[in-house]
Amino acid sequence: MLDFVNDPNCAPSLLISIIKNVADGVIVIDERGQIKLLNTAAERLFGYSAPDVIGQNVNILMPSPHREQHDHYLACYLATGEKHIIGKGREVEGLHKNGNKFPLYLSVGEIHLSEFRGFIGIVHDLSASKAAAQQLIEAHEFLQAIIDSMPSVLVGMDCNGNITHWNQAAAKDRNIDADHAIGRPFIELFPFFNITQQDLIT
Repeated sequence: MLDFVNDPNCAPSLLISIIKNVADGVIVIDERGQIKLLNTAAERLFGYSAPDVIGQNVNILMPSPHREQHDHYLACYLATGEKHIIGKGREVEGLHKNGNKFPLYLSVGEIHLSEFRGFIGIVHDLSASKAAAQQLIEAHEFLQAIIDSMPSVLVGMDCNGNITHWNQAAAKDRNIDADHAIGRPFIELFPFFNITQQDLIT
């Protein structure tokens, strides 16, 4: 599972157990970018067993162009101390052993021990949330296609009387496209109904 952490003189067994069982992936590298630790979640995420990658450059877990640039990033930080990702989090892509790329959220911190300097990365798989977001987009597009296919004006409003849906018939009737209609008060675009905003929300 680990190499240097398996030595009981280097880390308490409780810490080892915690790291192994963290739900998100945990990766530790040294100053040269070589992998020193890969927990169970990271093994599942990237498709490697820890012994396969311990001692290898962490860039094997990255797609291009970051794979080729990572050593340069690391060298620049060690030379200048200028932080770009350390202490921060960002969305990146990981590379599975089978060659598939996948989205993940990466947080990086620096480690200083008596005889070790390196970096710890916490990686969270975003595949499920990305897929769910895409499904919502597709459902919205499908609903909008149905609304736009209706020959009659169809307008949706929220509880404050502001427009949330605007089909093509409404755009043609009012000569206002959806981008300029959504979010505006209904009574502003249909003043001839002679009603107030309060009438719509009560």
